[in-house]
Amino acid sequence: MIDGILEFTFRPTVKRGAAATLFSVLMALSAVGVAASVISPKYKGVISLAAIALICAALFVFVRYMSGIYSYVVMYGAGGEPMLVITKTTGKRVTTLGDFPLSTIAQVTKHSGEQTQGIKAEKGIRKYNFCPNLRPDVTYKISARGRDIAADIIIEGSEEFAEKIREYAALARAYEKEN
Repeated sequence: MIDGILEFTFRPTVKRGAAATLFSVLMALSAVGVAASVISPKYKGVISLAAIALICAALFVFVRYMSGIYSYVVMYGAGGEPMLVITKTTGKRVTTLGDFPLSTIAQVTKHSGEQTQGIKAEKGIRKYNFCPNLRPDVTYKISARGRDIAADIIIEGSEEFAEKIREYAALARAYEKEN
């Protein structure tokens, strides 16, 4: 364990309004599509295919934005290395979406919701979006660079959370250089 790095969990606030509206619209359109495929004398297959695509899109919105609770956890890994672990809880199941060593975090930058859409990953760098909201107001881009990782992680958080991640990343890098 590194002095100064304490384990903690941050759960971003979730506003499900936009996702619920999108889910309802997609389900209503798919119901219309199913009804149209039953009534229509021609193009039943094409209409049914469109209805199935709308149902799949609605299920994606439900699973991605409405059914899960995201958590950003700072904890120590098996080797005693401090990690940023992102989890999603759905019902009783907890899924680890990603785990990133704190020593690989190079920078944490704040972005507005409009700027988030324009974030493009450079060639060879993976981009992960772990935002629980459909249209977040503020996001933070965590740039992780190391021997085994080159990733940009988009999360929702607060300025205090971002500052704590910056501080812990600096402590982890300093500890890694000493040892």
